Amino acid sequence: MKRKRNIWPFGKGQPLGAKSTHHRRASKPVSDKALAKQAKEREAERLESKLSDAQLEAKLRKHYSRGGNLREFLQANPGIPGAQLKRCNAVAGRKRARKGNPSDAAAAVYEEFHGRPSEEVVTVTEKIHYHEHLAALGELRTLVVQARDGGKVTLSKFRKAILCCNEAKTQMFIRGGDQAVDLEAFGIRTVHEVETLGRVVELAYFTTKDHLGDEGGTALYFHVSGETNENGKRKMAGWGPDLIYHTVDERLEFSGGSYTIRAEGVDK
Repeated sequence: MKRKRNIWPFGKGQPLGAKSTHHRRASKPVSDKALAKQAKEREAERLESKLSDAQLEAKLRKHYSRGGNLREFLQANPGIPGAQLKRCNAVAGRKRARKGNPSDAAAAVYEEFHGRPSEEVVTVTEKIHYHEHLAALGELRTLVVQARDGGKVTLSKFRKAILCCNEAKTQMFIRGGDQAVDLEAFGIRTVHEVETLGRVVELAYFTTKDHLGDEGGTALYFHVSGETNENGKRKMAGWGPDLIYHTVDERLEFSGGSYTIRAEGVDK
């Protein structure tokens, strides 16, 4: 019978039954300068991997939208600094208030703002119009937005979001897909439930147009906001719509602008 060798995680394999001793090397003393350098490198790595407050909150909201909870989020994202951990707890608290008893949370805010407890509950009934049927213009590919600070931010990866319009061709909508936005890219740090991201200066959508001859077909169509075609020449004759973002729902919408929707495409 052959004798098998037992492979150890250190050194060479030893004959079965042989004794093995693992010798630990004495560590060399490390200077204070080297220790400081190591600490600085660890801090740089920590800061590089740290999410901004807005990114962290957006990530946590998306985690909640998928049915997760705070404990699972913290397990999947270890090492969150103390200040941001408090922010996570605050978001979780607001979610619990909405999910549990939001009237108690609202009453607490009222008392904090007025300095006295709320004595009544006012119930308001509002009528909200919702378009059950919209006309699809194409698959939304990119939006170029001029932010409040003057910089331009390009939004993409909408994951099959559809660019639509109403039956009167006076309002564009975005439906479906992934409309989540990194607010940090727009310089937004104090997040509201509704944010104005800036003015749309260009949009691109993918579709097939069978009625435009050589200028149509299946293609990616670009539209520069405020631009029109006059006697075959492009000229600026209007202004683009504002892009609004609903942070809780992660939903985009257009507001205002001089655009019209014609058979040839989006104009002005």
